[in-house]
Amino acid sequence: MVTIIEPKKFVLVGTAGHIDHGKTMLVRNFTGCEVDRLPEEKLRGMTINLGFASCLLKGNVLAGVVDVPGHEKFVRNMVAGVAAIDGIILVVAADDGVMPQTREHVNILELLGIKNGIVALTKIDKVDKEMAEMAAEDVRAFLKGTFLESAPIVPISSVTGEGMEEFWNALNAMVAGIAPRDTRGLFRMPVERKFSVKGLGTVVTGMPISGKVSINDLLELLPPAKQARVRGLQCYKKDSRSAVAGECVAINVPEIPYDGVNRGDVLCAAGHFRAALMVDAKLKMLDSARFALKDNAGIRFHTGTAEIMGIAALLDCKIMHPGDEGFVQFRLEQPTVVDQGDRFIIRLQSPSITIGGGTVLREQDVKLKRFRPYVIEDLKEHEEASRSDFDRIVFSMKRAGLIPLKPKEISKLGKVPVETAEQALVELKARGEAVEISTFGFVHLASLEDGASRIAGLLGEFHASNPTREGMQVLEVRDRLKIDKNAFEPLVDFAVKSGAIARRGNVLALAGFKTALSADDELFLGKIEKVFLDAKFDPPGLEGLASMLGVAPGRAEMLVDLLCDRGELVGVGEGIRFHRQAVEEAEKILVKYLTERTEIGAVSFRDLIGSSRKMAYPLLDHFDVKGVTIRKGNLRYLKSRPQP
Repeated sequence: MVTIIEPKKFVLVGTAGHIDHGKTMLVRNFTGCEVDRLPEEKLRGMTINLGFASCLLKGNVLAGVVDVPGHEKFVRNMVAGVAAIDGIILVVAADDGVMPQTREHVNILELLGIKNGIVALTKIDKVDKEMAEMAAEDVRAFLKGTFLESAPIVPISSVTGEGMEEFWNALNAMVAGIAPRDTRGLFRMPVERKFSVKGLGTVVTGMPISGKVSINDLLELLPPAKQARVRGLQCYKKDSRSAVAGECVAINVPEIPYDGVNRGDVLCAAGHFRAALMVDAKLKMLDSARFALKDNAGIRFHTGTAEIMGIAALLDCKIMHPGDEGFVQFRLEQPTVVDQGDRFIIRLQSPSITIGGGTVLREQDVKLKRFRPYVIEDLKEHEEASRSDFDRIVFSMKRAGLIPLKPKEISKLGKVPVETAEQALVELKARGEAVEISTFGFVHLASLEDGASRIAGLLGEFHASNPTREGMQVLEVRDRLKIDKNAFEPLVDFAVKSGAIARRGNVLALAGFKTALSADDELFLGKIEKVFLDAKFDPPGLEGLASMLGVAPGRAEMLVDLLCDRGELVGVGEGIRFHRQAVEEAEKILVKYLTERTEIGAVSFRDLIGSSRKMAYPLLDHFDVKGVTIRKGNLRYLKSRPQP
């Protein structure tokens, strides 16, 4: 029979503290679970790997409990255990006090951004009351300035049971103050361990750090990049139809070979994440770090359940001292899977001690150059975008510029569920910050403003070089700025409505711009227009026009271009221009002919309008481009009618 756990809230609580301070016994007492599962752990009485338990707290809150090893040799496992937790139980023995791993564990918790916690002062049965009080005072002094500065310190004995009720109340109070996890993100679970079940195949376990997973979901194991359907799920060793971030989960993925899974791999929503050998990050050095970090120093990079050797390439300084912050690119020996906003820890390769940690900004394929202002500015923008899914969506849209995006595309770029992208778009539209580009998708208002500014800048340069021209042709502007064709017309409309530019037919100009023409030029414009009107389907070239009017060829070209800008002349080929009325008349003649006779060849069209081959052929091409006709072989047909 399938047992489905339906608590009101899920939380994940971890333990931390020095070896032999009573973490495992405490967890056993308040959960009733034996978390040391390895024979070696039971033989030595020392936690080596992560232990998992669960208990139901007040208010129908299901708490998963992760018991971590306290020995300095197993800090890797400790980091893996606390990477996904919501709150911490710091365990300090009254007869020992604050010890080296107590300090390192608290440093790690601070770097991982843990905000909630309580302190269990264990083994009070081994000291007198005065000694226990002194131990509590020492712990309080040690925690000053940390996230546990105001946390309750509860004296307890796991042997006699003294203080367990107070501990239970403090644990419930801490958990009650933890906000429910947002499970709307994309599913991602660092692999803690694997095993194989006869008849079922590969099973991987871990603690999801985001999202939700259900039976039959398609997941991807990275770095191997192997996809599989979920065939079975367990939460805290009980069958379930789904699991969410904040639970201890086992997932049956038989399509993935057992030998293809390793601790440190990530099981995640298919198609959204990738493994990379480099990670850009914001690093915070511990104030208490015993060593500075030099450029290209060897480090151990801890994220999720992975520990990977690599080097730290410092991007904005030559050396990072204790307490410093800066941008770093970690260049790793093995690929890893990260997401913007993930927390990480770094330890030196030798000696193997924790020196800092921080926030992942992005996975990377390119080695960044040091001391480049544009690199630092780019990383700062990524840092701001890591604050929330909404910020990531806005960031992704701004980075896409004027390329319209649909919710699915935003989902891919921002690594958020499609539903989250859709909800964000609703809010952005209400605020006027997301503009829908027909059926092509959305662009951010900031991108439109930037695009309008770029158009205005280009037009300003054009006007300065061509004061006698009305402006630039629309298509020339689009091609020069390399703007997405689906967004260009809406961008022009936006720029016109904002008052930045003006549009006259197919010409764009700065708002308020007027051509600098003399009275003689205005007079010649009228003469040139009359020449083209009279010439009809046999218009002159520039040299012939200049000779006819007695002006320099350059001046004739300038005036002809101005008439094209105004829409009075129409360019239909290299150096060939007709008067607008002639083109309109030729189009009517052509449409009438094709309506009656279905098809026409170039020679027949030439004879039909009484022109030359040199003029008729480009004119036919113009009608093809305009969409009046369609060419098949040497014949033209009306595009609006069925073709043979």
